[in-house]
Amino acid sequence: MRRTALAALMGLVLFGAGCTIRPSALTIVSTRNVDLHTIERARAGQHAPEVEGSDVQYFILFLPVTGAPSLQEAVERALDKAQGDCLLDATVRSDWACRLIYSRRGLTVRGNALKTYQVDAP
Repeated sequence: MRRTALAALMGLVLFGAGCTIRPSALTIVSTRNVDLHTIERARAGQHAPEVEGSDVQYFILFLPVTGAPSLQEAVERALDKAQGDCLLDATVRSDWACRLIYSRRGLTVRGNALKTYQVDAP
């Protein structure tokens, strides 16, 4: 009885596992055209809200149900939230979680969204 309970507990711990890592930090990241000469003026003239975007891949019984997570898609989702065209001081997190039947793997990007396209040229 005691061994069965210990085996069940170990199984729950094993199948309830997950991991999150921070593989990179980026000064600026974008999937859109950005005028690099206007970034400092845009940064001084507006509040850059912190936004987060994610892309996730789901598994059922270790078989993928959706496509692999994409950094490009995660950045796009973050930029869409603030209607910006670049993220400043961005961090990228990769996470993985495994449950008995359902698992997920994802990428999350968090940074300060900036709108450089609204800055008037000199």
